[in-house]
Amino acid sequence: MVILESLLAALLSILVYKFVVQKQGTTLSYLFTYGLVFPTVFLGPFALCKVLSVRNQAFRFSLGAIHPVTCLFKTTAAAHGFTPSYAKASTKSFALYFSCPMMMERDPKLDKFVPVTLSEVLSHVPSFFKMILVTGMLLSMFLYFQNLVPPLAQGNLPADSDYYAISAFLRPQDWLLRNMLFGIFFQVIISALGEGLIMAQSLVTGYKTNILMDNPCLTARSLSEFWGSKWNLVIHDVLKCGVYQPVRKHFPKHVAMLSTFLASGVFHEILLWVFSYPLDNSHGCFDQSDTVGKPYCYRPHIFTTTIFFIYQAVFIALEFSPLGNLPFWGKIPTPIAAILVVMMGSPFGHYFVEPYWNSLFFENALAMFFVFKPVDMKIAT
Repeated sequence: MVILESLLAALLSILVYKFVVQKQGTTLSYLFTYGLVFPTVFLGPFALCKVLSVRNQAFRFSLGAIHPVTCLFKTTAAAHGFTPSYAKASTKSFALYFSCPMMMERDPKLDKFVPVTLSEVLSHVPSFFKMILVTGMLLSMFLYFQNLVPPLAQGNLPADSDYYAISAFLRPQDWLLRNMLFGIFFQVIISALGEGLIMAQSLVTGYKTNILMDNPCLTARSLSEFWGSKWNLVIHDVLKCGVYQPVRKHFPKHVAMLSTFLASGVFHEILLWVFSYPLDNSHGCFDQSDTVGKPYCYRPHIFTTTIFFIYQAVFIALEFSPLGNLPFWGKIPTPIAAILVVMMGSPFGHYFVEPYWNSLFFENALAMFFVFKPVDMKIAT
């Protein structure tokens, strides 16, 4: 899937370079970006799922989560003049920058990509399998100890569920530990994906690749550090160049930050529809009879993921206000500070997690990990 998308991204990069990079700041560049690239990137994953008949939701996720996002925001960065200088040097340079899902390491003195050796690529193998094993262990724990988290793949919540109710926030015992565990789980699974992409891209390009995650749940001392320099650094980089900097050019810092988190929420909402969109219209049901033995219905809630990201932006704004000036914070050991940061960011965590957990996303992904699954486990109907 990633190889196919990389090839399509390379083809798109030629057009973006010609009509956006070289025409930066013109009406044509903005028309091409927002009139052609935006709808193409938004609708492309749906079309690929339909044409290739992709039913596995984990595979569908990969079609919508990597290249569509990076290509979209790399294009907006180009339209507003924030493409890195090295990428604008030639069509070839831009194609390499545009089509690679991971950010490549550059030597600041030579202003060139850093070559990678085979031994350096292979050094990521132990880390990759470690992350796969830890992911499997966490999933197994969730499946066996369902007092920690809800049962997997329940489908849409009952109409009388108060899962999204404001009153639920008054019962932190119901969500605090669960949301913190999910935060660690998502860090591990994204880290495993990152290690795999690092090895694949380094082998293909011959250059070193930057890490995807920097252990945010155990090392971040603030939410701004968590999202700004620790969590999913690929998405952070493209959002910074494609949203934050263009908005910051004309508006205050807090407006740019809120716009960035809002953009992140919107593309996550679209991603949910990519992996839950039914290929055949059976009253909105996503027919999984060929993969899990029965038809299965799940429709994601709208805007709940965006609410999660807006909360993060509001809390980060408080960090930079007088209320965030806590003299004693610097004396707290980093592991404890990181746990407190995850706690502060977790109140709306279940808003983000629910679509992945209650759909067939992880049920479809179980085969990718070493998971001990209860013998009597059945998917809820």
